[in-house]
Amino acid sequence: MAHAIDARPPPHAGALVAEMRRWRGLVWGPQEPQIVLEDISLQSPPDAWPAVIRLDYRIGDRRGRWEEPWGEELDVGSVEAAANLWLAIVHIHLMDLTEPRPEHVEAAV
Repeated sequence: MAHAIDARPPPHAGALVAEMRRWRGLVWGPQEPQIVLEDISLQSPPDAWPAVIRLDYRIGDRRGRWEEPWGEELDVGSVEAAANLWLAIVHIHLMDLTEPRPEHVEAAV
């Protein structure tokens, strides 16, 4: 049985991060400490893929910065779908933390 090859281009990184930026200021709580998404920015060129995305966040009063390339995991179709998937991944990684990861604290200074 032949499988169709998905010929969709990856999401445009600039458009993807523009869609993600609507979550700046998002607060996850009511637990303490609350997690706040302070900024989301593109660190690679707008047409580069994988995209290097930076998330500046705060847990309580401690700041963290998570920056890494995102590629295949966000190659899911529309820009909106990719942005929503990214937020779900970030939420899973941060929701159980009581403070930023040490490498995220170091990157934030």
